[in-house]
Amino acid sequence: MTSAGFDDTGLLAPGWAGSPAASATGDAAFLQALLDAEAALTRAQSALDLAPSEAAAAVTEAADAARFDVRSLAERARAGGNPVIPLVADLTKAVGEEHGPYVHRGATSQDIMDTATMLVAVRTLDLVLADLGR
Repeated sequence: MTSAGFDDTGLLAPGWAGSPAASATGDAAFLQALLDAEAALTRAQSALDLAPSEAAAAVTEAADAARFDVRSLAERARAGGNPVIPLVADLTKAVGEEHGPYVHRGATSQDIMDTATMLVAVRTLDLVLADLGR
């Protein structure tokens, strides 16, 4: 099952279950933010001639949450305490041997977690503000 087939139900956050903000902060959205952070890192390194442009393009193309199994990532995250470790393994595999060395290069898992959390916050802010205005 891919992330496209997995939905948060709002069991732990019933106050906003079914709202646009719930979708924007769910597992699939957070996974996409993690992938967006990884892709942005590789693109930034490419802009500084620290990674080939082909690697940046490959990582960016592969960084689609629908291509990854969010349940599997969550289960495998237990071993390292965060989902970035198994995600990096899956993303590295997705881009192949040639571009794999440029995935997550120079970053810590916490760097990616922090960046993804801020991406989710920014992407959700207008939705939350609109909901508050109701």
